[in-house]
Amino acid sequence: MVLDFDVFYQEHTTSEFLKLGTVLDASENVEVINQQARACVLDAIFDNASGTPASALHKVRHNSNRNGNGSAPATKRFTSSQHQIMLDAINSLVVRYSSGGFAQDPVAQDLVYILNAYAHQIEFEFTFESDLGN
Repeated sequence: MVLDFDVFYQEHTTSEFLKLGTVLDASENVEVINQQARACVLDAIFDNASGTPASALHKVRHNSNRNGNGSAPATKRFTSSQHQIMLDAINSLVVRYSSGGFAQDPVAQDLVYILNAYAHQIEFEFTFESDLGN
């Protein structure tokens, strides 16, 4: 099973959260809370636990609500050569896990899907930076 880490930073992480629970359930010597309680845990991550009405919930524990201290996102840029290195590495993994013995492996197919999404994101960032003249 492959989990897309970036999904955990989105507001709707349910699918990846359920995948993680499935893996933990199948693991020996791993104590986990029951499935019904997991929904409460997921809600607690996103919702304000102070009793705010559902209509006014704000996602205080979600990554998007960090205090914003530190460098501005616009200052965190990659060079063209760094983009190319990342893209080459990802494309190499896509080729490896989409051919041969991996071609019919569902886990490899999930990985290739996620890697292709990352490749598109890097290509977009590369094009954006190029358009800015960076």
